[in-house]
Amino acid sequence: MYLSVPSYVIPGTYLENVRLISSLNLVHSVELLFYLFDPDTEELFLKEKEGIELHNTKLGFSVHMPDRLLAEHEKIIKLTWELASRYILHPPDGDSEQFIKIVSGWTENYGKCFLLENINGRAFQSILGRIEGLRVCMDTGHLLMEGKSPVTFFSRFEESTLEIHLHGVKDGKDHNPVKQDEEWLKSMIPLLKRFKGTLNIELFSLKHIRETLQSLRYHGIVEEAVDF
Repeated sequence: MYLSVPSYVIPGTYLENVRLISSLNLVHSVELLFYLFDPDTEELFLKEKEGIELHNTKLGFSVHMPDRLLAEHEKIIKLTWELASRYILHPPDGDSEQFIKIVSGWTENYGKCFLLENINGRAFQSILGRIEGLRVCMDTGHLLMEGKSPVTFFSRFEESTLEIHLHGVKDGKDHNPVKQDEEWLKSMIPLLKRFKGTLNIELFSLKHIRETLQSLRYHGIVEEAVDF
C-alpha cells in the first residue's frame, strides 16, 4: 500500500507543498489538485513543473481532475502525463452522456489510468459500467456523509479499486481527521491490511494528516512512527 496526501497541506503553491511533502516520512505520493483549472492555475503549474519533477524519484503523483469535466481539460493530462500515473474523476452533476463520450475517448488515447470517485447524489455505478477500463477511487468521507458503509462499498468494488480517499466526518462536514476509536475505521482495518493500492489521506492540514496517520499506526496499518 502506498500512502498519498494532497498537494495542499500548507498554504502555498504546488512546488512549495511538494518540497515539504518530499521531506515527510511515510508519504509516497502526492495528489496534484486541479479542482479548478483556469489560466492562472495553468501558468503556475507550468512555472513550477520542472521543480516538481525533481521530486519524482522519491514521490509518485496522481492528478485530481476538475469537478466539472470538460473536453478541454485534456490539457491537464498533457501537462502532467510524464509525471502522473493516474487521474481521479468526479461523476458529472448533469449530462452523463457528454462525460462518457469525453472519458471514453481519453481511455482509448491514454489507457487505463482513469479512476471514478463516488460522489454523493451522482451517477457512479451506471457510468462505471459504460466506460471500458475505468477503475474506482473509493472516498470514505462521501460514503459516510450518505450514511453508507465503506466496507460494503469496498467489498463490491474491491477488484477495480486502485485508490482510497480516507477522511472522516464531523458536524456534517467531511475532510476531517480520522480518530482511532471510530467504529467505521475499525471495520475497515482488515480490508486496509490487504489493500495494495494507494491510500490517500485526503486532508488539507499537516496536523490532521498526522492525527490520521497516528490512528492508522494504532491499528497496525502504518508501522513507522509519524515524525512530523
